[in-house]
Amino acid sequence: RGDAPGDEASRQEATARLRREHPGWVIIWSARKGEDQARPLFRAPPETVAAAPAPEALTIQMDATRQRTARPRPQHT
Repeated sequence: RGDAPGDEASRQEATARLRREHPGWVIIWSARKGEDQARPLFRAPPETVAAAPAPEALTIQMDATRQRTARPRPQHT
């Protein structure tokens, strides 16, 4: 984690990009923890939070959460 102003600006830019790419989530950068945190806006278990220091890792967690909480499709027999 860098504390330089450029580092903070690039983190804010990366968080803004994540917000645009994942509208079903509330995403914040926690400078204190050095990670992005995401909470789903869709139905999920209470206290569901994805957190990771890198945007790519956060996206993987968010995708996994979405898959776990997706409603099963009706099966036709």
